[in-house]
Amino acid sequence: MISIIYVSSAVPQFSESTLQDLVERCQATNEHLAVTGVLIYSDGNFMQVIEGPDLATHALYDRIKRDHRHCDVTTINVQPLEERQFPGWSMAYNIVPPRTLRDHVIPHAFLDRARQRKLSLPKGSASSLIYAFMQH
Repeated sequence: MISIIYVSSAVPQFSESTLQDLVERCQATNEHLAVTGVLIYSDGNFMQVIEGPDLATHALYDRIKRDHRHCDVTTINVQPLEERQFPGWSMAYNIVPPRTLRDHVIPHAFLDRARQRKLSLPKGSASSLIYAFMQH
């Protein structure tokens, strides 16, 4: 099993209803592929963790990178997993106000640094951060 964490920017920004429609379609696809994870959307930016069987997860990520609804797809972390961090969530998601994201979850310059270069993160740190946020 593998986990992939990435960030990207929406083209154009999504409305809440458009995002809900996208999430519902993706949840069905993820269930079919046995992929789980979480998506955070904030002020036109996505941060997502997808996890599952290696081939299915890589194939899904390749599709995500080619999707015209977003740009600047940046891989943050790819790591093998012994067990899922988000079991039972075909794709949990949350729309987060930018201030909340900056002040309470992700350091202010995180997304900017991520886009400038691939970050080297301790194992599971970004996933743990997202998981902790989803619990609030």
